[in-house]
Amino acid sequence: MAFLVHQNDDYRISSGDAIVHKVLGNLNLGDQGISLEEILGTCGLGRKIDGFQYTKAFREQLTRLGATDMVQGRGRKRKQLQTEAKSIWSDFMGKIGLRLRPLLQGLAACVLELQ
Repeated sequence: MAFLVHQNDDYRISSGDAIVHKVLGNLNLGDQGISLEEILGTCGLGRKIDGFQYTKAFREQLTRLGATDMVQGRGRKRKQLQTEAKSIWSDFMGKIGLRLRPLLQGLAACVLELQ
């Protein structure tokens, strides 16, 4: 999430965690979320997914909730969230991220190809 917030490129994130999609909605970045169901559909592997948290409906519902929170002034201010995300990303890269960076970049490239 911290990586996504600080990128100029068009990255997408997939997660079954509600908070991820709520934060994307709150930051007005809802279009950068994608569900497992959508990824599989794009690859031609569309099928019924067990678990509501992996569906497009789940992603859209939570993104709308996050956007509503933003409009109503709930949630964090964008600048506060970006500052915290940058700090978390720096800590992550300092600890284990350097070893995982090629893998993360390869995964991001794969997802971009699916679009």
